[in-house]
Amino acid sequence: MPFSDDEELLTEAELSKWAKRSRRQLQRDRANRRGFPYVEIEGQIRYLRGHARSHIARNLVSPTVEARENTLPPAAETLSSFPAVAVSQPHRHGRPPKRPRRHEGEGAR
Repeated sequence: MPFSDDEELLTEAELSKWAKRSRRQLQRDRANRRGFPYVEIEGQIRYLRGHARSHIARNLVSPTVEARENTLPPAAETLSSFPAVAVSQPHRHGRPPKRPRRHEGEGAR
């Protein structure tokens, strides 16, 4: 009796390619008891394609209607609610600007 597509056993390399996840990450997930459910048969790790699909479906994140309603207001409204503030240019490489050198005779003591 042939297996259905969901009952197909995948190797770590096959799941890595299918799920676009590195083999090392799959190994870390197994060590931390998270990630895709797996089967260990005589020391060999296999993943059921159906379980992998279910895992992805369970972890699917989609925005809710409330999240879409709470979007930021249009830029014009946002900017008009803030007072005008002078913005200085960022310092290069995060350093403060160099002080101008004093020439002889200027401020010399």
